[in-house]
Amino acid sequence: MRFNWASRGQAQAVGHKAKFLWQKFPKFVLGFLIISTLATAAFFSKEQIGALANLSRWAFLLTFAGVGLRTNFKALAKQGLKPFAVGAIGEVAIAGFTLGLVLAAQRLFGW
Repeated sequence: MRFNWASRGQAQAVGHKAKFLWQKFPKFVLGFLIISTLATAAFFSKEQIGALANLSRWAFLLTFAGVGLRTNFKALAKQGLKPFAVGAIGEVAIAGFTLGLVLAAQRLFGW
């Protein structure tokens, strides 16, 4: 994020850098780290872990529903095919790489 602002010459325009960072930082990352730390420290019971996992699935579902509701296909069409193709190729490459890692871990660790 800092590189993007710096490359546009706008880094100097940011007065209070800590406040700017806090406003731009995705707060869900902190929640994830806190819950993960508590779960690792066995703070939650097995039933609570199951409930948190169910809550996580619902939150994930609602997030994607929100993305879908805000998708403007007319605006996407105006961008043209090239940005869509770059995104699609990138996603396929990431999925292929992830699949390769999973298969390699399966062979290496016998999962």
